[in-house]
Amino acid sequence: MAIDGVATLGMLTGGVNGTFVHIGSDIAAVASSDTLRVMPLIGKGSLQNLADLFNLRGVDLALVSADSARAAEANPRYSGLRSRVHYIAKLYDQEIHILAGHDVFTVADLADKVVNVDVGGSGTAVTAPAVFEAMHIPIKQAHDSPAVALEKLKRGDIAALAYIPAKPNRLFTSIPPNSGLHLLQLPVSEALVDAYVPAKFTHADYPSLVLEGEDVQTWAVPVLLTAYNWPVGSERYNNLAAFTDLFFSHVPDLRQPPYHEKWHDVNIWAAVPGWTRASYAQRWLDRSGVQSAAPAPVAAGFEKEAFNEWAAGIGLTKMTPAQSAQLFSLWRLRRSQGQ
Repeated sequence: MAIDGVATLGMLTGGVNGTFVHIGSDIAAVASSDTLRVMPLIGKGSLQNLADLFNLRGVDLALVSADSARAAEANPRYSGLRSRVHYIAKLYDQEIHILAGHDVFTVADLADKVVNVDVGGSGTAVTAPAVFEAMHIPIKQAHDSPAVALEKLKRGDIAALAYIPAKPNRLFTSIPPNSGLHLLQLPVSEALVDAYVPAKFTHADYPSLVLEGEDVQTWAVPVLLTAYNWPVGSERYNNLAAFTDLFFSHVPDLRQPPYHEKWHDVNIWAAVPGWTRASYAQRWLDRSGVQSAAPAPVAAGFEKEAFNEWAAGIGLTKMTPAQSAQLFSLWRLRRSQGQ
């Protein structure tokens, strides 16, 4: 689309309390020019973003969680997803937050209790039920917005709320000390290795929810910047190519204030198995002459030994070779970033 001679790209983000809207605003700030304007749009979350990317005029880009995209493939509404939507880059990981009251001590205590999993169509509404199912914990789902769910949790109307923004998130940083609320540990589970990344919360992330010197184990969900697969050479394809050149060129700037701290975790060269990279994005990477910062799938010597020791320490001892290679790649990248 073009307005007064300026090409416009609509980019679906997320709700006002989530990380998508902040990240989308950051991208628009650096990837717009005199001839191209990126317009971030408030979205309802990953699954709805994919539907809107298919159907809404003026929408070319969408932020989605990787597992939501995978879940969509089973729905006829998203027929031909992988050919109709390509990814530009894997961005960052969003941590799974499960907040509960004083009478819930472990995630297993939520069996048969009411847990809010955000509104329908959101990434949380896909991920949270899948995680509970993988851990064989049946829950009763509620679908209020996170802010409404927090008030219900404070009143004791629900047992917990699940929400998946990037840490630290203001919904949780706003909770005062001695609230009686706390973040639950999400235990290590080999059933989660294929889709999620080990993560943790610290006192620095949430001073009122995590004791100093302690960690809360959780998992995180990869986030993708996706684009509709317009025909090669079409006007909208060319607009997306121009956008990608601007965006990729300014990623180093996004690692500086005032942009979101999650940009420090972004590696635009990281591949996403099972997905097709947009051709214009791959061309930029090829032209750049910079070798991928993504870790190799195999390790040598002491590094492999260190990984095995770490995996054993958190209980991951029975992984398949494919799971081990995938988790090693993630472990090595985080290690290189000092995490």
